[in-house]
Amino acid sequence: MAIMVVAILGALIPTAAYVLLLWWIDRYEKEPVGLLAVAFLWGAGPAAILSIILEVAFAAPVSALGAESLLGRLLSASVSAPLIEESAKGIALLFLLLVVPKAFDGLLDGIVYGAMIGFGFAMTEDIVAYFVRFCTHMDWVLG
Repeated sequence: MAIMVVAILGALIPTAAYVLLLWWIDRYEKEPVGLLAVAFLWGAGPAAILSIILEVAFAAPVSALGAESLLGRLLSASVSAPLIEESAKGIALLFLLLVVPKAFDGLLDGIVYGAMIGFGFAMTEDIVAYFVRFCTHMDWVLG
């Protein structure tokens, strides 16, 4: 259990550092904290879940081609992950742009919101895809 806590902190601490850096970069015209939280939480939750669902759905036809084949691995790595994950993250950015257009005063605003979505997604991906696997493996190794 302690390993899992360390693993989660290993994802949360760098994410907090990146969010603070982004907050500092956007120092002249800060974006509303509520909208930044919405962007971050979309990346951390719905975008990650939507990506998993769509990637599993995409994996079925790819596995018919032979998931371990070169073509299967290329399709998964170069089509599935980038298109599905980036689209899931982009949905939130488009949503914010359409629902709260006044929140976008310039290019930097889009970069800030997009980065927040990406930070949330990366944090979840780090916890789920990397740290949980590592912790599961370490629990098995340590007995």
